Amino acid sequence: MPDGDAAERDRLLLTRTRQYDGQPYLIPAVGTNTRGLHPLMSWWAVLHTLSMFARYEPSDWARCIAVASSPFAVPIEELLTTAINVAPRLVAAAIDEVNGPMPKLGKAS
Repeated sequence: MPDGDAAERDRLLLTRTRQYDGQPYLIPAVGTNTRGLHPLMSWWAVLHTLSMFARYEPSDWARCIAVASSPFAVPIEELLTTAINVAPRLVAAAIDEVNGPMPKLGKAS
């Protein structure tokens, strides 16, 4: 493949992917969008759904997170543990994307 074709392919891939945790990911587009959801929106949708489930179906939620009896408990725990680490970084990256990076605060003199 000639170099021009590889560069063109890379440009096309960048228009179809989203950066997530330093890597490009192909995330499905929803509706008429040509690009997939922003990773922050994807996480928000998952966490919002889980919070609504926990709030409005507490007995079902309790059954789902019962480690001794539910096959969903450990995956939910892993998902929420990952979210604790990932969500703040995604929020900060989204703020930087819109506003530009915040200046580093130095020690007071």
